[in-house]
Amino acid sequence: MANTRKNDRLPMALMVVGIAVLGSLGVYAALTRNSARDEKRAAVAQQVEPTKDTRVVQVPHSTITNNEPDITTTPTAVPVGKDPVLTAVNAFLRSTPVIPKGAEVKSVTIKDGLATVDFNKAFMRSYGTDDESTVVNGLLTALGQFKGVEKAVFTVEGQPIDTLGASDLSVPVAVLKPSATTSVPPR
Repeated sequence: MANTRKNDRLPMALMVVGIAVLGSLGVYAALTRNSARDEKRAAVAQQVEPTKDTRVVQVPHSTITNNEPDITTTPTAVPVGKDPVLTAVNAFLRSTPVIPKGAEVKSVTIKDGLATVDFNKAFMRSYGTDDESTVVNGLLTALGQFKGVEKAVFTVEGQPIDTLGASDLSVPVAVLKPSATTSVPPR
């Protein structure tokens, strides 16, 4: 009878150990993923010491605040001779884990308050619902800091992007403006 009780406990003990191991693996994976993302952001947002010849732009980063996706920004110096709009948008793309490696903005033209953002082909892929919101809001935040930019349209290799997942991009989308005191001249 005592031997039967020991045998009854063995499956339970194995199950408890298995759950503990799986839980530990889940925590390890989450910490590793967050650490890799933070390292990638730090590398992208490495501060270039501003000089009298450089400008500072705000580079958006995706974060989680109160279990909701959010966008924060990091001030980053624009190297001499570089376009501040391209610097801000491409730094955002490089710091965002859901963006495919190699995706970049080839050009941004601004006319009558409308920014036309042209990506290379690497940008197009399937994004999840939270991912597409992060991408669109990050792009609109990056563009919104520049004076005179009110709306944006997006293209890939010159071809219009009508949707990004569930996000309707078939019409110009209003940019997300920071406080008026932080707007940067576009060029």
